[in-house]
Amino acid sequence: MNWAVQFIGTPQFQRLKEIKQLGATYFVFPGASHNRFEHSLGTAHLAYTFAKTLMQQGAEGTENDLKCVTLAALCHDLGLDKKWKHENGSVTMLGHLIEELRESESVSFNLETEDEKFIEALILGESVGFDRPKYLFDIVNNKNNSVGVDKFDYISRDFDRIVTNLNVDRAINYMIADALVKANPYLKIKEAIDKPKEYDLEDSKNIIKRIRRRDLYKFVAECLISKDHKKFVTKWLELNYGRGDKNPVEKVTFYDKNNRNETFKIAREDIGYLVPEQFEEIVLRIFVRESNEEQIQLIKDSFENRQKVRKHHIASFEAEFNDM
Repeated sequence: MNWAVQFIGTPQFQRLKEIKQLGATYFVFPGASHNRFEHSLGTAHLAYTFAKTLMQQGAEGTENDLKCVTLAALCHDLGLDKKWKHENGSVTMLGHLIEELRESESVSFNLETEDEKFIEALILGESVGFDRPKYLFDIVNNKNNSVGVDKFDYISRDFDRIVTNLNVDRAINYMIADALVKANPYLKIKEAIDKPKEYDLEDSKNIIKRIRRRDLYKFVAECLISKDHKKFVTKWLELNYGRGDKNPVEKVTFYDKNNRNETFKIAREDIGYLVPEQFEEIVLRIFVRESNEEQIQLIKDSFENRQKVRKHHIASFEAEFNDM
């Protein structure tokens, strides 16, 4: 699999070593320091194994299809950046990666333009216009039910850490973002390297020091809101199973191990009584930047009073909060 090694050796892919898989969660779980580089390798391994197994059992596909699916899984997180939609950013970065490989004099690289477009489509989960087996487009980015090798790699390892420390993780993420925003006017990289003493990053340094001292932004309160009031909220969190407010299992097809030629779907009533009635909830969360207990209590009281008296008027509360 020399073609995979060529991709892994590029700066675009090596960059993933600097991006932690769980973001700031490692401040809570010291063991959660693994990165997107490791996750991408794991996802590629699963994609290769999954596709190859299906082909060995009679599914349509070629060795070249197997190569493209593996590379798509390998590169699905290349564009992990807030300014891009995830998959679109990965396609953009993939283009730079392939261009660099083609221009390299030290690497013998050969990838047809048609295969490059196919890999991009696999990352995006878009099968329209391609005369390739349709199941291949569900392996990396399954637009049908969201179940794919990406989730297979990280859910069993990371899910408990994501759920149990969401508030602390988000607080630290907000602080890191604020530190970067405050540093932004000064981030002229060349000048900063040549004359570092001319750039005062004291505010940003202090925020980072607060993180290390565990002097974090204080979580004030949260509430569940209905979809009817989503338009009144500027910052909110959606928690679901990957298909919005829909049950992902409704789109999953199962095989009987005793008869692999037939498929079936499991009805809701056959699953059990623990299946939730709703598959998505929307949460409003509020953090404050300063460790001012008087201000924190004031916001808490205001929030709780608004919840009791006018719990559906989120916009009114938001206006009051912004004026403080």
